Amino acid sequence: MIIDWATTIINGIKLYSNEDSDILLFGMILRNEIDEQSKSMIDKLKETILEILEVSFEDIIHIIYYTYYIAYLLLIFFYLVISCLLMLFIF
Repeated sequence: MIIDWATTIINGIKLYSNEDSDILLFGMILRNEIDEQSKSMIDKLKETILEILEVSFEDIIHIIYYTYYIAYLLLIFFYLVISCLLMLFIF
């Protein structure tokens, strides 16, 4: 029974390690390719990368917002300039 469980776990690792990095990491720990403490370091690295991406994404949103706002102000400015020019030529 224990051999069946071990075989099932090993086959599952082989099958899904290409799809999930945590399964790949688990398989590497089972094969003693890396030590168990590496998981906490990798998890911390993942958290740090996510924090950097969140900050970068927020910056991009702010840039898009301000670009839209400036484009809107320019549109209003050109509308006023054209309106003034039309009023000069009409009257």
